[in-house]
Amino acid sequence: MGVYLAAGWAALEFTDFLVNRYVLSPHLTDLALLTWALLIPTVFILAWFHGAPGPDRWTRVEKIGIPVNLAIAAVFLIVVFGGKELGAATESVTMEDETGEAVERVVPKREFRKGLVIYFFDNASADTALDWLQYGVPMALDLDLEQDLFVDARDAGTLMERFRERGFDDGLDIPFALKRELAENLGLGYFLSGSVSREQDRLLVTTSLYETRRGRLIQEREYVGSDPLELVDRISAQIRSDVEIPSQHIEETADLPVSEMLTSSLSAYRSYVNGVVLAIVSSDLAEAAREFQAAVDQDPQFTLGQVVLFEIYLNLNEMGKAQPALQTAMSQLYKLPERTQLQIKAAYFWLIEQDMNKALTAAGMRTELFPEDVEAQLTLAQLYTIIGDRDRAIAAFERAIGIDPSRINVLIQIGELYASKGEFEKAIDYQERYSAQAPNDTRGFIALGNLYRAMGDHESARREYDKALAIDPNNVSAMTRQAQVDGDLGRFDEALEGYREALATSVTSDQRRVVYGAFEDYYELRGQPQKAVDYMHLRWAEHERSEGPFSAVQEKLQDLDLYVAAGMIEAARDTLASVEGQLAPPFDVLVPLGQLAISLEREDADSIEAALQGFERFIQAFSVEYARVNAVFAEGRVLDLRGDCEQAIYSYKRALELEPRQTEMDVYIGRCYRKLGRLSEAKSHLQRALDVRPFNPRAHYEMGVAYADEGDDAKAREHLQTALDIWADAEPGFEPAQEARDKLIELGGAA
Repeated sequence: MGVYLAAGWAALEFTDFLVNRYVLSPHLTDLALLTWALLIPTVFILAWFHGAPGPDRWTRVEKIGIPVNLAIAAVFLIVVFGGKELGAATESVTMEDETGEAVERVVPKREFRKGLVIYFFDNASADTALDWLQYGVPMALDLDLEQDLFVDARDAGTLMERFRERGFDDGLDIPFALKRELAENLGLGYFLSGSVSREQDRLLVTTSLYETRRGRLIQEREYVGSDPLELVDRISAQIRSDVEIPSQHIEETADLPVSEMLTSSLSAYRSYVNGVVLAIVSSDLAEAAREFQAAVDQDPQFTLGQVVLFEIYLNLNEMGKAQPALQTAMSQLYKLPERTQLQIKAAYFWLIEQDMNKALTAAGMRTELFPEDVEAQLTLAQLYTIIGDRDRAIAAFERAIGIDPSRINVLIQIGELYASKGEFEKAIDYQERYSAQAPNDTRGFIALGNLYRAMGDHESARREYDKALAIDPNNVSAMTRQAQVDGDLGRFDEALEGYREALATSVTSDQRRVVYGAFEDYYELRGQPQKAVDYMHLRWAEHERSEGPFSAVQEKLQDLDLYVAAGMIEAARDTLASVEGQLAPPFDVLVPLGQLAISLEREDADSIEAALQGFERFIQAFSVEYARVNAVFAEGRVLDLRGDCEQAIYSYKRALELEPRQTEMDVYIGRCYRKLGRLSEAKSHLQRALDVRPFNPRAHYEMGVAYADEGDDAKAREHLQTALDIWADAEPGFEPAQEARDKLIELGGAA
């Protein structure tokens, strides 16, 4: 018996050696241990009956006991290890890089990756000079661990929205229970907390590594030194050992000092950290830009600093400063872990080289090399959405939520994609799943209400908005949507009062922007485009405050048609010229968005056609096929304005297929059918528009003219009067209202 125990222990040690030496499945060690333990009864029986010298006969106990023990052991081992990977812990993956070359990587199999959340640290001293290290040490540690494919580390910066939802706006002093809860929701096996303080004249960093499932402390360690980045290197190496990554893999894997990937200048790194805090905590992009610029001025080789400087300058619409920063970063990519390299490459190939195929290749490589990286799947989904491949986008989103079931907000995005395909039942299913999993989150009910409103089910929409308001009576989005339902149903006074209440409740730029947009739509519907322009200006100002100048410029380009509708053509041209002066290459291709908006509202077929050429260059440059619907609609308008209604209908219907929720397209189709004398088809499409928006004045006007052409003057007058009631307070010179009055008078009605 003693020999068996000794031999078993030796075999167990040898198995453990093989697992670590050849990076095999750690389950093999457990298999060896359990097999050794399960066979002890058989060894005991043999020792008992055959331990003495001399020949022995097989007894009844042995004939029954040993087979039973072996059978039980076999069943037990199958139950415990059935379905578990017992071979190598790694596998070879072959893929193509952005140049088309085959690339082979050895990557860990999914079940052997170690997931870890790194929370921001505490300042355990009274020395405020250490405050920046609360963020700086964890951020550097996250980057350092990115070098190891066995580690899936999550920086606490990715959790800022969740922290804010719980009242921790700066991401600091998070309670232990919440840390464990968030790590568990992310499906990660470990989480790390820590603190920084002083020990005499040196820095003391304390780390606590916990197992997520039980909240058990695995290791608490202290690191003392004068250089925080050198301490990060030591912490990183120890963490990989503490989470039981195979020792042979650790020895063979390149582990660059984190200062090589970041910067050897502590003052430069401090400026970088300050910039990150200003961006993610204070949302002060201008001040953040100054800190990032200071970081790269102190160390021009600070690659990651150059990357974030590009992002900030892009948001600030300072492309002259943004592009050189990214170009510099691209020349130094070798300094960064491969995961980060691929993320930067995807952005560079799309935005600067304007090569979406390369961008998709880089993003796809990231998902293959890092299959547990949720952000990689989300990036891929966003790129597929941009190119209009909604099915692949949905698949990538599904993979993301499969990796991290807590990312339930992805369900809303999937529902939105199904809605954009016209598959409303599937869209409803996803939105309801979100609401069921997050019953106290207003976003799910608002998204579901928006979907019902797009389908013309106003009562269901109102019900969902009511649910959101029951959770948060001051939810500005839900208040605004409720008022929009009132407007859809012709309750205009109630709608206007609802918007005023929502505006009075608003406290953020985003909230005010939403409400100003609703006011703008309201006055445009009522035939008051000049008043709508006033609210458009207010919306623009809030947009720039919340999103930055670059995003605001893009929004302006798409809104210039309202100036034309208000008779302010010079304002439209002046704004277009101003924006054109602000957009440097490669983003100067955005200018045709404004040219097309102006031309469409002017109903000038030749200028629409000319603007379409530039718009097509915009689509091709950035592969924004999701914008194809606008080009197809514009093609229909050219044909319509030139009198070719047959072909115009084809374009309008194609546009409706691309975006089934654009029910205004039914008005254009109905008008074309009316012009062709196909009145039944005209009324069918116009009724579809009215089913969704019962008080659409243009649809009522066209329906009235269709009935007049059919000889049903009574119904014609009814629809024309409804249009005029909606336009009762229309501004002088608003032509559609005048056309409706003239038609009503022609039919013997009182205008």
